Amino acid sequence: MAKKTKKPVRKSATKQSGNDAVVKSLTLVLADTYILALKTHGFHWNVEGPLFLQLHEFFGKQYDALTEKADEVAERLRALDVYAPASFAQFTRMSNLAEETKVPSAQGMVAQLLADYEILAEDIKLGIDIAGKADDADTQDLLTSQLHDADKTAWMLRAMLRG
Repeated sequence: MAKKTKKPVRKSATKQSGNDAVVKSLTLVLADTYILALKTHGFHWNVEGPLFLQLHEFFGKQYDALTEKADEVAERLRALDVYAPASFAQFTRMSNLAEETKVPSAQGMVAQLLADYEILAEDIKLGIDIAGKADDADTQDLLTSQLHDADKTAWMLRAMLRG
């Protein structure tokens, strides 16, 4: 009788001590990013006023970029062998950002997005720190790139409010 080879038991990334915090931080960044993309898309549809055209175009570029960023984070979670959350209910529960159910003024939209990008940047910074402690350079690189973009967008929004 042939001897059966036992398959090695593979640990789930969520059960590995170093990955728990990385996965949690990536999930938070994904949820924040997706909620921000949804909010920005809604503002793109509903903005009004003298700056309509500029804000409509700016918001359109931003929600496209945010959707791409969310995809990158979700793919990093999958590379860590973790399923990415994929429902609005999950994102709402996990995010540090609040959904918007009303239509603020154009200036209110810009102010709200600025506050959200600042929260996102803080959550990304936390993720970078956690990934560093876990010796996860790939996650650090991904999040560092995302932090650069979040900071740049926050600067642009801040400049719009000063105008």
